[in-house]
Amino acid sequence: MVDNYKYLGTVLDSKLTLDSVLEHIRRKANFNFFKLYPFLRNATADGRRDMWRCLVAPLFNAAWILLKAEPGKGRKEKVHTLWRMTFKKFMFLSQHIPTSLVNRLIAIDMNDLTEDNNLLACEKWISRKNLETFRKCDVIDKKQANPIRAIPNILCKIINWMSKSCPKCKGKILNPWHLKYVHNVGIETPGRLLDMLRDLGSSAHMKIDKKRRKISRSEIISMVKPILEKKLETLREIYDSLCDR
Repeated sequence: MVDNYKYLGTVLDSKLTLDSVLEHIRRKANFNFFKLYPFLRNATADGRRDMWRCLVAPLFNAAWILLKAEPGKGRKEKVHTLWRMTFKKFMFLSQHIPTSLVNRLIAIDMNDLTEDNNLLACEKWISRKNLETFRKCDVIDKKQANPIRAIPNILCKIINWMSKSCPKCKGKILNPWHLKYVHNVGIETPGRLLDMLRDLGSSAHMKIDKKRRKISRSEIISMVKPILEKKLETLREIYDSLCDR
């Protein structure tokens, strides 16, 4: 008898709980982050997200299967928390970033992912039981567009600055809401910043399409980088001015 058993990369325990699976994901994600750190440190925000989706997100496949049958809300929330935590680590984002913003950057609905994985597993089991050739079931494609395509890692620095502690107000976060209603300083929220970058990329694509040429990532980066650098410098000036008051 063993407490847990690793089968095809999935760690199973005697009660089929999520604890062993989550610990395996945590160790594997930390190992991948350590090995990729030199690359991730200088990679674009888009590149960091791609590495997380390729090397960490697939580790959760076993968790989605068990999550469907998991009755405890606490354990379900542990999966969602680890999902977001590993993403923030690969993106070099502060752990204080709002959940809504993290979910928007990931652009994957966890509930849809759970349902799709379970539907696929059921179809495979039925085909195997009936000795039939498995044909992938028609799963509705709910894939969302990449919200940070060709965006430099300066975006991560801007988001981190908006999660710093206010040097003037003890225990308060230096987010756009606090700056506006407490210090009367207006800055764009991360959500509006993402919308602006999306619209900028869309307008650039429309101009290039007229010339029948696809716009490259390097062109988008060269167009977006000066804008983000200016916004980061503005945030630093605001922080310094609050320190001097």
